[in-house]
Amino acid sequence: MMKRLMLAAAVAAMLITTGCDKTQSTEQVRTVIVSTPQLAGSGGGQVSLPGVVKEAQNVKAAFKSAGQLMTIQVKEGDYVSKGQLIATLDDVDYQIALDAAQSQYTQLKSEVGRVKQLYERGSVSANEYEKAQSGLEQAEAQMKAKQNQVDYTRLYSPASGYVEDVFFHTGEMVDAGTPVLSLIDATDMQVEVNIPVDIYRQRQALSGFQAQIGDQNYDMSLVSITPKTDGTQMYKMLLRFPSSANMAMASGANAAVTFNVSGTEEQTATAWSIPMTALFYEGATPCVWVVGDDATVQKRELRLSTLSTDGMAVVEQGISGADRVVKAGVKHLHQGDKVEILDRECSTNVGGLL
Repeated sequence: MMKRLMLAAAVAAMLITTGCDKTQSTEQVRTVIVSTPQLAGSGGGQVSLPGVVKEAQNVKAAFKSAGQLMTIQVKEGDYVSKGQLIATLDDVDYQIALDAAQSQYTQLKSEVGRVKQLYERGSVSANEYEKAQSGLEQAEAQMKAKQNQVDYTRLYSPASGYVEDVFFHTGEMVDAGTPVLSLIDATDMQVEVNIPVDIYRQRQALSGFQAQIGDQNYDMSLVSITPKTDGTQMYKMLLRFPSSANMAMASGANAAVTFNVSGTEEQTATAWSIPMTALFYEGATPCVWVVGDDATVQKRELRLSTLSTDGMAVVEQGISGADRVVKAGVKHLHQGDKVEILDRECSTNVGGLL
């Protein structure tokens, strides 16, 4: 009996101990390093973003007449000048129609000449002469239309540029208006850059645009910023190369774009600087964790001004200089988590990134 009582007491003690361990494990307290927001000064800085070289426009070349493709005189990558012959159609049928129209016109012209003589002698009425003259004009118009159809079997380049794609081969049938090839317009090349909303808000304060392609640097000028986001919540900014740059063959190349964001006096009084490592995003909204007086973290949504290359973010709205912002390990935290603030960085956590 005594052995049974001792065994029961031991089991009870084990259950109590296990229960205590579960309670303690659910009350895990994370150690964090915090940063105090600092005044951001002018709120300006230099921004670096990736871009892509592209042509301002892509030109499609097409015949005005339908027919069988006889020759294509260029290939992909060739440079062509505006007005250069680039392709031809079989013009046999069009030439036959033109010959018939010319023959009819020549015959009518002779007949009208005889009617005119009769009219001048008073042998025919003015109405009959006018009808003959009108028939001749119609025949002339038909002849010119047939001549145009023959001319349209020759395709000339509508712009100067490089051949990007050829869509047909010789011997294939081509409809009128169907593109035969596409050209990269070499006269106007651009760099497309996607900018986030915080930069878009500063669009009036952007300057000093530069693009690096390979080992070459170019001074760029701003063309436009589309006032509508794409599927990634980014705005499209277009920059133009200087007129002296020939960038046609670099279409599609990657570019490193840098530009300046000039701050304002209004930002000086309201903007705060925090480490970029403190930021996390919910959708397109930037957020930080702020440690409250009860040692729990609370999420704050921010409105950013700029992201600079020195690892700092400038915040226009959402925090103040009195807040304690978690600056590392933010992805491991949840709303209301208990934390313990580490007063100083240890030797194994260089930079406070853990």
